[in-house]
Formats: sequence, structure tokens, C-alpha cells
Amino acid sequence: MNVKAFHDSTKLRFREPFGALRCGESAVLRLFVWGDGAEEARAVLRIWSGGERFTEGASRFELGAKVFEFNVTAPDAPGMIWYNFRVVCGGKLYYVGAADAELRSGASEFTEELPHDFRITVYDKDFTAPGAFAGRIAYQIFPDRFARGEYPGLAAGIAHHRALGRRVTEKAWDEEVDFLPGTAKNTIPRRIIIWGISKGSSTGYRILNHLGSRCSISIPCSNPHIITVTAYPIT
Repeated sequence: MNVKAFHDSTKLRFREPFGALRCGESAVLRLFVWGDGAEEARAVLRIWSGGERFTEGASRFELGAKVFEFNVTAPDAPGMIWYNFRVVCGGKLYYVGAADAELRSGASEFTEELPHDFRITVYDKDFTAPGAFAGRIAYQIFPDRFARGEYPGLAAGIAHHRALGRRVTEKAWDEEVDFLPGTAKNTIPRRIIIWGISKGSSTGYRILNHLGSRCSISIPCSNPHIITVTAYPIT
């Protein structure tokens, strides 16, 4: 194929504003098409948000590329907007979607097969972030897998809680986070989490201190938020 197309959801040149949208807020999505036959190319935006719809946008030429521009308005209820682009050029149909099938953001792939959709998060229009978070960088920690290591008392602690019928969670990096929607602060009852940052002065904290000094991280936060504290040093 001699025609190319590109979109990057993390760059303001292609998606403005960047990031999540409030309910009712609008964004502009741009698709760049270039190569043989780009002048005659047509493009539509395919959106899924409670239902599928297609929309056409205005086009212009910029630095040798045909730029298609689409306006998107977030729905009135929080949720997700999923989107990709369809390009018709030289009598053939092409798709532009997210190259990263997991993140669903970033650079695109140009393909003749159905692509992975890009994603836009839509949140409550009345939500405001706590003032203490303004201008600061947060680092989310999954304590059941972060900097986990061996230390005295670990095996005894695991055996103790398992003998009481409690589950000891040991996660691999790519496993889903335990989550119980609708519970107070998303707590996980009768479950012990092995906290990799053990005893308050281990390798885990040194890692965080290093990240904080190198990356200006000032808000460490954990998920799950509430960790069971026990007599054994596995909290």
C-alpha cells in the first residue's frame, strides 16, 4: 500500500485536549493521511459510546499530508468512548486504530483488518480533583507485587493465615488487581496482602525514594487502599 495514515492519542496535534473528558465536554481528533492518492482519500470516524455511529470531518492539507479533523462530544453519563478511523483510498478500505491492544492509546497502526479501538475516559462533570494533587506526580503501587522479596518470618506468616482459612495474595506483575466494586473504599475483607515494602525500611522504600528524587514523585498511593495489618511482618 502506497498511502499511509497516522494518529496518536497522546499528542495534542492529534487529540485536543489530551486525556479524559468531562461529561458533555468536546474534543478534536485529527488523522493525517499522505502518500500516493492521498488527495482523493476520504476518511470517517467510527465511534462507539452506547451505540455505533460514523461521522465525517473537514479536511485540509498541511506539510504534504491531508489532515482530517473530527469533533467528538462526550455523553452525559460517565463511561468510555471507543473510536477508530476508516480511510478509503484507491478503491480500498483501510483502518486506523490503536497499535497497543492493552493501553488503547498512543500511536496508531494502519491496517486492512479491523483494528483495536482508541479509548477516551468520560468522567462526572461535577468531579474535582483534591487540591493537594494539583501539579504533583502520583505513583500507584500494587503492594501485592511491588518490590516483593524474601525476609525472616514471611513463610511463617503465610502459613499462619492460611491455617486460619484466609487467602494470602501473591500476584504476578501481569495479573488483574483485586477489586470489589460498591464496597467501602474498595476494601477486600478477610484477605492478607503481601506487601513488598516490608518492615518500613526495605528495598521498596529505597526504590520509591529514588523514583521520588529522579522523577519528582510526591504522592505514593497503593491499590488496594487498605492493607490488613497482622502480628506477622507481612503487612
